[in-house]
Amino acid sequence: MRILQVNKFYDPRGGTERVLYDLEDGLRERGHEVGIFAGQHAANRHCAGPSWFVPERDYESPGLRERIDHAIATLYNHNARRHFAQALDEFAPDLVHLHNIYHQFSPSILDELHDRRLPAVMTVHDFKLVCPVYRLFRDGELCEECVGRDWPLGVVRHRCSRGSAAESLLLAVEASWHRRRSSYARALDAFIAPGTFMQEKLIEGGLPADRVVLCRNALRDVPAAADANVRSTRPTFLFAGRLSPEKGVDLLVDAARECPQIDLRIAGAGPDESLLREHATGCPNIVFLGHLDAATLQAERERSWATLVPSRWYENAPLSVIESWWAGRPVLGSGHGGLAEMLADGQAGWSVEPERAAWVSALQRAATAAEELDRLGRKARDRAASRHGFDLFLDRTLEIYDAALDTEAVQ
Repeated sequence: MRILQVNKFYDPRGGTERVLYDLEDGLRERGHEVGIFAGQHAANRHCAGPSWFVPERDYESPGLRERIDHAIATLYNHNARRHFAQALDEFAPDLVHLHNIYHQFSPSILDELHDRRLPAVMTVHDFKLVCPVYRLFRDGELCEECVGRDWPLGVVRHRCSRGSAAESLLLAVEASWHRRRSSYARALDAFIAPGTFMQEKLIEGGLPADRVVLCRNALRDVPAAADANVRSTRPTFLFAGRLSPEKGVDLLVDAARECPQIDLRIAGAGPDESLLREHATGCPNIVFLGHLDAATLQAERERSWATLVPSRWYENAPLSVIESWWAGRPVLGSGHGGLAEMLADGQAGWSVEPERAAWVSALQRAATAAEELDRLGRKARDRAASRHGFDLFLDRTLEIYDAALDTEAVQ
């Protein structure tokens, strides 16, 4: 097949781009021709096939004119649609696979797909389709006030977008307009959810249930099983991710202060880093590692007893959990959102409520549970292979493609 992959970013920003890169490479290895349509950026990785890039927008320091232009483009980006039409003309794909298109591209490109009646699917990497600000989280708490509402007034009332009434109103108008005109549903043959929690939320949000399908995330390159001797003799636990309020890292710092018998190693950066470092002052068992390259981070996973994911918000299907499992390390994580599906049966980790007392109890238990965690680690790698193998991921993706092509053929 000739498949056009579409994402607003092509530089390595996060999990969405990693999934995109692996899918692109995996499809080529299966003999398919893959094109890329994305935003222009100096850090974009080299594309091995045909590619089209839309000029990037300055969202960090725009002037008044740029802010007005950005607001209009957030609702409907005519320039992105023109570039997209050119890519479709030149590449002539059999199918289009969208990822994140919000704001930089806008649903304008969906109208181009609809008008051409092209088979198209979309992987839903976040909660934007049911929450105007992506997060289902505000003021430190979970929030589903706007899910399924044609007019999401909650985002305006609570000023959910950076505390700005104007930005929040714009996002409410964006969500309401595209929901009412069915911009996504009328253009897409399938919405791919990486986990059952996302699948349920999309259906609850009003998307057609028969088109919301499951395809679990996977990693193309997985490490060999870690040598048992690599694991630290002292109880050592790893957090790897963004240091921001919704990630709950402060819960780990609070808990580790009360558990001097364990070592907490924190990899990553973010807006809460200075506050967390200050709070950890005087605790030699808490170490901040900063941003790590992939190899160094993998070594940290292997020396740890388990990976910690204390998120206050709903995670979707974190690659960090899958990476930990492939490293043979169990995960201790919040028992809600996408993590609940991954951890609920206790076969590859423990569920822990995102509260300080719960994390103190979990770390105290884990500090004396070396054999149990080692057993869960072995099961975790088996879980990664049976549920998140890359060939399984590609097979399922191609099944979804085939179903979309068959749907269009019938029409």
